[in-house]
Amino acid sequence: MKYADFIASVLLVVGGLNWGLVGFFDFNLVTFIFSNAVVVKVVYGAVALSALWQVYGWYKSGCKSCCTK
Repeated sequence: MKYADFIASVLLVVGGLNWGLVGFFDFNLVTFIFSNAVVVKVVYGAVALSALWQVYGWYKSGCKSCCTK
């Protein structure tokens, strides 16, 4: 699963940087690179699945790193 975790992390960084560009400069890098609307939706879907994968990982681990007393 380490490979899936790495891919999810990369996609989350890409998604975060894209949202930063949209928020600060009103520039959407994903639509700039991929002008095809279907490809853009696939990229956004992959980022969303990566976020769900990360949340699942936190749930599975019991979030021990942030919830210990």
